Amino acid sequence: MARLFISYARRDMPVVAQLVNELREMGHEPFYDQDLTGGQRWWDVLLTRIEESDGFLPVLSDAYVDSEACRQEAHWASDVGVPILPLDLGSVGPEMCDPHVAQTNWIRYGLEDRTSIARLARALGALQARTPPAEPPARPPVPVTYLTATRQEIHDAETMPVDRQLAIIATLRTKLGTDDDATARTLLAELRRRPDVAYASAVEIDHMLGSAAPPHPPAPKGGDGRSRRLLVVAAAAVAVLVIAGGTSWVVTHLGGDDDKGGGGGPAAGTAPGESPATSAAPASSSETDALVAILDRVDESAQHPPLVPPGSCAVTRADAVHCEPGVSGVASVDFVVYDSLDDLYEAYTSQAETSAGMPFDRVMNTGECDSKHFSGEVSWNHNRNHSRKYSVEQLMHGGLNAGSQAAGRVFCGLHGSALTMIWTQNDGPRFVAVAQGAPHDKVGAWWRQVHHEIACLGMSDMPGACDEGGGGSSTPEPSDGMTEPSDGMTDGMG
Repeated sequence: MARLFISYARRDMPVVAQLVNELREMGHEPFYDQDLTGGQRWWDVLLTRIEESDGFLPVLSDAYVDSEACRQEAHWASDVGVPILPLDLGSVGPEMCDPHVAQTNWIRYGLEDRTSIARLARALGALQARTPPAEPPARPPVPVTYLTATRQEIHDAETMPVDRQLAIIATLRTKLGTDDDATARTLLAELRRRPDVAYASAVEIDHMLGSAAPPHPPAPKGGDGRSRRLLVVAAAAVAVLVIAGGTSWVVTHLGGDDDKGGGGGPAAGTAPGESPATSAAPASSSETDALVAILDRVDESAQHPPLVPPGSCAVTRADAVHCEPGVSGVASVDFVVYDSLDDLYEAYTSQAETSAGMPFDRVMNTGECDSKHFSGEVSWNHNRNHSRKYSVEQLMHGGLNAGSQAAGRVFCGLHGSALTMIWTQNDGPRFVAVAQGAPHDKVGAWWRQVHHEIACLGMSDMPGACDEGGGGSSTPEPSDGMTEPSDGMTDGMG
C-alpha cells in the first residue's frame, strides 16, 4: 500500500473523486485536500502530507497549470524527494508545466478511459522509493493571492470609497465559477455587510449571490427571463455610472446616508438577498402551491426531523419555491417546477455544468453522492440506490421504474467545506432543486433524507410506492428481464 498525495485544481473534482475511489480499490491510501479555508495551518498540513507520501500525483489540466498552490506543492514534492507521477487529462503539454512535472513520465488518465486504470496500476507498482534530501529544505510560504489581500482590506479598511467597492466586486465576479468560487462568494457577502457599502455595490452583490451560479435553476422556456436580464443590465449600468462619476450621483438619486429617507434601496449591512421593502406577494400556481404543501409536511413524516420546518418555504414566482430551512447547515433550497421533462433536464444539466465548471458529459455518471463521497453525478431511486447505468436521455423520455431503476438524478459538488446538491424529481411534482450549505457532511445527510420524503409525499396517491423495496412508479418493470448490472450500481445509498 502506498500513501499518495493528489494535487489538483478544484474544478477537476469529478475526475479526482473517481481517481480516489480507484486508488482505494487498489489498496492505496490517497490524500486530497477538501478544505479551502487557507492560512498557515492549512498550508503546513499539506506540506507535511506531501513530505510523508510515497508518491505525488498531480492531476494535469488547464486549471492545474494556473494554480499557484499546485505549482508550489509540486516544487515541495521535488525538494523532499517524493516521486512525481503526473496524470494527464489531455488538455496541457509538458511545455506548460514546471520542470519538476514536465520532466517525469506522464500517465494518460480519463473518466471514460478504462485502460487508464491498468496503466496507473502498473506505474504505481514501479514507483521508486522516496529519497529524502540530506538537509531539510526551507518550507515555501503560504501562497498569497489577490483574494488574501482583498479579505484583509474588506476586514481592516476604516472607510472604502464606492469606486473601490465596485472594483473589488468586478474582480470577484471573475472568480465565480472557478476554483475560487466559494472564497469569492464569502468575500462578496462580507463586503455586503460593511456599514459603508454603497447602494450600487449592494445591488450588484445581491444579484451576483442570488443568480450568478447556484442557487436558482434557469427558468422554464417562456418564463420571466427577460425581466431578470433587464435587472442585470440596470445593475450594470448603475455600476458603470458610479465608477465614471463618483459617489455624488448615487447619493443624490439612489439614497445612501440621506437623512430625509429618500431613494430607498438595499440597506447597508443587511444580509445578501434581504429585501429592503415589502412588495406584493408573487403569483403562485397549482404546482408551486402543491409543492409548498408537501414541504410543510416533510417534518411530520420524517424519521429524523427537523428537515424542512413548516413555514420555511415560500413561493417566489409562479414556477419557483425558495426555502431557508436553517437546519443541518442548509442555508437555502430553491425549487423550480416544470411541465416538460425536456425543459427540466435542460435546466438540470446547465446547473450541474455551472457548478462543476466543465461540460456535463464529463461529470455525468461519475463519482458518488453518499455518506462518504460528495462529488459526483448519478441517478437515484426509491430503493435508495444510486446507479451510473442510466443516461439523462433515458430520464427525459420517462418509462423507468422509480423504485428499482431511476426516479431522478443528483449532482453534488464541494466548494471548500460547502456542498451544493442539485437534484431532479421526475414525478409528483416534477422539479429541479438546488440546496447549498456547510459543513458538507451534514448537508449531504440532510439531502439523503429529504429528497425521499418529498418524493413519497408527492406520490401519496400511490400506496406502497415508497415502502422499503416498493415499486415507486406506476410504470411496470420492463419485461425484457433487464436488471441492474453490478458494474452499473454504486455503493451509494440515499
